Amino acid sequence: MPDILLSCRAAWFVFAVYNLLLLILSLLPGDELPQVFDLNDKLAHAIGYFFLTAISAHTFFRSRSDFLTAKPNLWAACWAANISAMTEFAQNFVPGRFTDVLDLAANTAGIAVSFGLLWLLRPDKEVLLPDSLTGKNRGNTLGLIAGSDAVSFPAAGTPMNYFDYQHRVIYGETDKMGISYYANYFLWFEAARNEYFRALGMPYTECEKKGYFLPVVETSARYIASSTYDDIVIVRTSVSQIRRSSMRFEYKVFKNDSEKPVATGFSIHAFVDSTMKPVRVPDEIRQLVTLFSLLQPPV
Repeated sequence: MPDILLSCRAAWFVFAVYNLLLLILSLLPGDELPQVFDLNDKLAHAIGYFFLTAISAHTFFRSRSDFLTAKPNLWAACWAANISAMTEFAQNFVPGRFTDVLDLAANTAGIAVSFGLLWLLRPDKEVLLPDSLTGKNRGNTLGLIAGSDAVSFPAAGTPMNYFDYQHRVIYGETDKMGISYYANYFLWFEAARNEYFRALGMPYTECEKKGYFLPVVETSARYIASSTYDDIVIVRTSVSQIRRSSMRFEYKVFKNDSEKPVATGFSIHAFVDSTMKPVRVPDEIRQLVTLFSLLQPPV
């Protein structure tokens, strides 16, 4: 998948330059304002704030701040509206300039159009999983793994908001009391996580070939009920957070015949190279998770 987005640093550089340019143009005396391509003044305002909103959304999406990346389009519109209000107010103190309500209206129109287009083109609205991932024409379950485990996908043609990994409990996974040994849940988390990456089109073996490794830095499980021999358990897996060099997975474990979880958990993984030095989460993985709607709130 080609990366058409700027890197984080490049995005912030463009963002800073564009904001500075708008600020300079807003504070120039009235008789020194340049004429831009003979555009009508109000149209120039609308176009300027249209691109301010688009550039801000791109920058916030590429940001390392979880707060900004959660809703980049909304924060971009808020940022542009704030800049519009401040610059128009500041023009009262510039010779030959004054606050113009029509300028504010043109700015708002540019912001609204940009926000609307960003909303329409947002990945979770437009991007669907390819047939190879949804199992189209083959039902919602793809094959058998290790004889007893199956990988489940959402219905064909719909965004994959989570990933379900199915496993049948064997005798060797139960304790003296006949219930699934608590430590095995972490093995099931790992199996679900591996198949999650495979469903993305980026098997973990492929990550290793590219020099990326994902050691666990923190993990936890909360046990709500029990599972026993021959139960079919489903590990529902999603990503709740992608930071600069780490990713957090969330897990919910269900019995096949119930929607009530028997356990929940999470794991945080650092991205490191072969020397165990932290590296940035690859853009390819960030985009796969985001575009396929796999980035979800904690389950």
